[in-house]
Amino acid sequence: MSKASRVEIIVLTGPQGSGKSTLSRLLLARCPSRCRLVKLDAYTFFHISYIRIVNRLFRRVGVIVRFYEDLPPAFSAPPSAYRKLMPLMVALHLLGFLASQVKLLLARRGAQVLMEDEGFVFKQIPDLLFLAGWSGSHRSKPLLKLLSFSTLFLLTAARRLDPVIVWLRADHGTLQARYGRRGTPIEPRIYVEFQERLRASLLRGFRVLELDAARLSPEEEVAAVARLLGWR
Repeated sequence: MSKASRVEIIVLTGPQGSGKSTLSRLLLARCPSRCRLVKLDAYTFFHISYIRIVNRLFRRVGVIVRFYEDLPPAFSAPPSAYRKLMPLMVALHLLGFLASQVKLLLARRGAQVLMEDEGFVFKQIPDLLFLAGWSGSHRSKPLLKLLSFSTLFLLTAARRLDPVIVWLRADHGTLQARYGRRGTPIEPRIYVEFQERLRASLLRGFRVLELDAARLSPEEEVAAVARLLGWR
């Protein structure tokens, strides 16, 4: 692909509540003729469907778990059930990724910049591996190999796109305050911190702009992204 016809892909990643949607909205407003928003999160449909299917199949042997800190405990299938059906989970995640690639291919037509504010594979992989860890799938050598292969596949495919990654970082206290203002349930600290630690490893080798969402205003974040991309 020639430089003139190249489509720049910007991926906004970070924990829920870090300001990804706000930043994408401001960037689109700044350069509406250049940017187009595309959601590469088709895997979430399959991820949620998988959880519902497993919970329904194993409803007689379910357990009560607390995920969101400010919501009552909820029913879940036991970890062993998720472990037994982990190959199905991996297959559905890969199917969701392929669906996102079709969406990306269609969105590239006539666009100069594509922006993704759901985290792309840098949200998908942590979601997959967190559930794998909770279910104990990493203790099974065949499942560990399967999870390693799927992670490598997703990262390799993402690297071929050569995206610019804008990583919005925020500590749990900042996120807690934002969730409180929005009146939405907050993800547990262990889940947020797991995602952030894993994201630090996944982003190696990519073009990354780190932004301190707790310190910078949305306008300052826009200016930083614009400088990186050479916008005027």
